[in-house]
Amino acid sequence: MVKKCPICGGQRTIKKGLSHGKKRWYCKSCNKYFTHLNNKATRLTHQIKYLYYDKMLPMQDIADLCGVTRMTVYRHIREIKERTPLQSHLSSQQDGIVLQMDATYWGQHFGVLVARDHISGKILWYKYIYTHEKVEDYVEGICYLASRGYPIIGIVGDGIRGVPQAISYPYQFCQFHARKRFLERLSSCHKSDAREGLKIIIQNLCTMDKESFIGSLNEWYLKWSTWINATTGQIPKRKRYKHCDIRNIWLELQRVMPIIWTFYDKPELNMPNTNNDMEALFSSLKRRMILHAGIRNEQRIKLIDAYLSKPHPKIHIKK
Repeated sequence: MVKKCPICGGQRTIKKGLSHGKKRWYCKSCNKYFTHLNNKATRLTHQIKYLYYDKMLPMQDIADLCGVTRMTVYRHIREIKERTPLQSHLSSQQDGIVLQMDATYWGQHFGVLVARDHISGKILWYKYIYTHEKVEDYVEGICYLASRGYPIIGIVGDGIRGVPQAISYPYQFCQFHARKRFLERLSSCHKSDAREGLKIIIQNLCTMDKESFIGSLNEWYLKWSTWINATTGQIPKRKRYKHCDIRNIWLELQRVMPIIWTFYDKPELNMPNTNNDMEALFSSLKRRMILHAGIRNEQRIKLIDAYLSKPHPKIHIKK
């Protein structure tokens, strides 16, 4: 009979002699010895683990609840080194998955990139990044899931340049990310009637359909095309556009227009037009991590592992 390890929960245990006349066991997974004599210490370990990783309480609050010192709590947490595996099994009735991929950061040099199934809300893959998210990171996650048989039919992301060209799946640029990006660029432009008109159109991006948005944008361009394309200088090599900031935003809109409306052009894929589910997930995670500000990245990784390994089903609101 295989005895389950009370420390790590593994089943790779063997009998290893006696301790005070009682059977002693050895766990090959966590390299710990245990008997029924250390039940009190085991219960304390499980209680600390639950309060720290599931409830994400500060160490001092855990020490007060358990009736031990803060250093005792710290010692138990430091000894927990296992990484909880992802619960990434999908329903057999699901024919395809739409991946929502996004990254969040703590500071400038540490973050996590997460891939989540849009239908079930399950986190299928994540990776820690220590500079900034790159195209290679997205391709790595997509290839990892595709190699394991996940039927990927589409990707929803925040519009990192180069990702749509590097993958062979339909790509949806999150409309909230697109609106925020263009409004931030417009805020640095000098005030003019052309800027205010373009700002109103972009603000309504998430509430308009494709035909209305493109029609409004074309009407704006026809009205201000002469002003946008105005140049300075008489010599061709020295000509410069007077309003290059507004012109660059217009050209960028034309470049990303196909991937902004992927969900509209391919309704059969049932793709969302935003990454709001990922933003809600990251907001919940960061609210919990506020209680642990100042911890090292090694301990922060343990907390993120514990949080992302738990199920995060989507909340369906009944109408």
